[in-house]
Amino acid sequence: MYRFRSRVSIILLIVLVAASSSILFLEPGPYVHLPENNWISLLIWALAFLLLFGIRYEITETHVCIKIGPVRFGKTPIDEIQEIERSYIFFSAPAASLKRLYITSKKRDMLISPSNEEEFIRILKSIFRFFC
Repeated sequence: MYRFRSRVSIILLIVLVAASSSILFLEPGPYVHLPENNWISLLIWALAFLLLFGIRYEITETHVCIKIGPVRFGKTPIDEIQEIERSYIFFSAPAASLKRLYITSKKRDMLISPSNEEEFIRILKSIFRFFC
């Protein structure tokens, strides 16, 4: 089994830090009722940490798996992969970067962002030799 971490985009990290940090500076008033600002910010930071650094992709002899923390998010058989191409699509995906690979298969498509794309594709080709 081969494991790859997700590439992390600095821009995405800055946006998440700015959003969570702004909650710390909200002052209670007639329209802001957040007495637990620190807990909300901590929750956002924990979620951001899990999403940014807990995403990984695994290649087994038969499947490509996406995991976020301990949870398996998706699984695609390697022999059903039809095409892999570069993508900068802004859709929601288990990838912490906008520089992604779009994997088209017979049953489902995946947007992923492995930190070492060349190695990821090389391993897929070595497992499934007929893959172009």
